[in-house]
Amino acid sequence: MSSNNQATDNRLSSNAIEIAIRLILILLIVTLCFQIIKPFIIPVIWGAIIAVAFFPLYQQLNNLLGNRNKLTAIPKRNQDAELNT
Repeated sequence: MSSNNQATDNRLSSNAIEIAIRLILILLIVTLCFQIIKPFIIPVIWGAIIAVAFFPLYQQLNNLLGNRNKLTAIPKRNQDAELNT
């Protein structure tokens, strides 16, 4: 009986060690991924803020142009500025 208990204890401890190693590796991977993504978080947030702020203007312009999405999305080039350069 004691060898059976010892085998069970060995399996439990090896499972606990395996789980701990996997958790540490997952934490390490998440930390490294966050370090890679961190420089892009603020610009993405600002992009979302600007997109939400300008969406009503885009909708109004789209309605004025007859629901032509591509025409609404393309900014008009300022030809006067090109002639002065």
